[in-house]
This record gives sequence, structure tokens and C-alpha cells, in this order.
Amino acid sequence: MTDESPGLVPSSLGATLEQANAAPVELEDPGLVLGGRVELRSHVGDAESVSWVEYQACPAGSCDWQALARSQAAPFAALVDTAALPDGDYDLRLLVGRHNGQIEASRPLRRRLLANKPTVSLRQPQPGAWLGGAVAIVARLSAAAAELPLRFQFSSDHKSWRPMLRATRAGPEAAIWYTTGLPDGDYLLRALAGAEGAQAVSEPVEVHLDNAPPECKLVEPTQLAVLRGSVRLLAEASDAGSGVAAVEFQYARTAEVWTPLGSTASMPFRLLWQTHRLPDGHYRLRCLARDCIGNRAASAEVAVLLANMPLPGRPPERASPRPTSEPDGEREP
Repeated sequence: MTDESPGLVPSSLGATLEQANAAPVELEDPGLVLGGRVELRSHVGDAESVSWVEYQACPAGSCDWQALARSQAAPFAALVDTAALPDGDYDLRLLVGRHNGQIEASRPLRRRLLANKPTVSLRQPQPGAWLGGAVAIVARLSAAAAELPLRFQFSSDHKSWRPMLRATRAGPEAAIWYTTGLPDGDYLLRALAGAEGAQAVSEPVEVHLDNAPPECKLVEPTQLAVLRGSVRLLAEASDAGSGVAAVEFQYARTAEVWTPLGSTASMPFRLLWQTHRLPDGHYRLRCLARDCIGNRAASAEVAVLLANMPLPGRPPERASPRPTSEPDGEREP
């Protein structure tokens, strides 16, 4: 037999009861997250000696126990409508009254979540994140919202909301938002569970879009420079969004693909190039800047001539003396 809960009432027994007892009284664990109508069951030891069983709850850690339901017949189970309590964390326990007048209490079950109201929150991206390209949007739905339709929206002016028409679903709680084509800047994101009159709306999360590549320029060497020995490569790079993450230097012969010389992540963006490791001739140089999102941009090419071998009939020129130590940020490729 299962008793219905009589409604939420303060327990006259909860304040004075001592929990220390030797009887095997135990409340079966109904789960960590509860909602709707929940059946509560108990282990009471000698069932023939039991007069009644009362199920109680209190806000987690408060000891302000209130009666949820009472059963007076074996197996002393009760159906409880958890909607009688506000959503939140609760402790649960069991009281058992014996025919001899003894009252016993079970060990409390700590921090069981009652979640009857549908709720939704954004798990990803994190507040303040820099984003670009295809962005994963992930929500967290409460049990009451799990079967509701899920939508995502964004706001560029922090006032009006627009649907993510270019987003594609990537699971029951996720979508991919394609940000290419949107202006860079600050945006708010939110998730909605339910139909047009959404039953649950998440707190907005502010993020920053950065789809524009950084700008960079190869400052040294200059166009048509004749190079030999150790040559300093110097670049300038900037990014108005997420910032410059690194600058890479590259070279190529006239009809060859670009070959990396090395990279640096700190200003000034510079590198030492040992030109004697390559055959003399015409080369192209450039730098490639990458921002913290992964956007890349290449500088204009600079044409140079390597001339480490002396010309016929002309004595070899002395190479510029190498510094005893390399400046910070410079290294040989």
C-alpha cells in the first residue's frame, strides 16, 4: 500500500527527536535529482512493531524538518509531490513510530536536488571568451526541461535578440554557430527552452567575436637589399581583437613554396637568419602573423639577393661581426 502525501506541514516531532538509536531504520535513496511525484520507501526493521512512518525534508543543512508524507501500513511507502517544495537542495530523512511509543530517525540523505521548474544555462562558451569561425554552443538543461525544444540567440547591441539562423544542431544540448560574416565586437548569447513563449531562459553570457586577421609588415630587410652572413629579420604586427599570438618568418626562391625560418611570440618580432646556409641568388621574404583565435595574415613580399660568395675578380668582403650574445627575442633559424 502506498500513501499519498498530505501536503507540506511542519513536523511536531522534528525539533525534539534524538537521532541516536540502535534500530535499523533507513530511507531508500530516491536519487540525486528529484522532480514531480516521487515514491519514497523505507527499511524499518521489525515491521509488526511499526505504528507509522513519516518522511521529512529540510533545506540542505538547515535541520528545519518538515513532513512530506506519512504511512501507517506496510510496506510504509508514500507518493510525494515534490512540486509542494521550491526547487533547491534538500536533506531527506525518515521517522518511525513504534507501538511502544519509541520514535526513531534514519540517517539523513544529504543534498538531494528538487528540480520541478525547467531551467537552462550556457555551459560553453565561457564568459569573456574570444571566438571566431565555427563556435560550439553548449547548454545545460534541468530534468524538467530535457524534453523541451532548445534554441540559441545572440545580441549585438545588448538589447534586441536574434536567432542563430546559421547554427546547426550538434546534439540534444549543443549547436555550432557559424560567425563568419558577422562584424567583430562584443555579443551576448543565451539559450531558451520551450516554444515561442519560452518556459526557461538562461542568463546571458558576453563573448567577443574576432574573425578579422591581424596586420603585419616586414620592416627589415628592405626591398631589393643585398644580404650576406647573419641578417636580422624584423616585423611589425598588430591585432585589434584577440591580440597577436605569434609571427612567423618565411622565405622562398622565385618559383618555390614558402619555407619557415622560425617564429617568435614576443615583441619586438625579430629573428636572425644565417644566409650562408643557402645558395646565393634571388629570394622572397615575408612574415605571417597569427592572432589568439587562429586568424592568419601574410605581409607583402620583400625581394632580396643573397650574395655570400665573392664576385669574380673582387676580393671577398668581410662579413659584419656577429654579436657576442643575441638580443632578446632573436635566435638563429
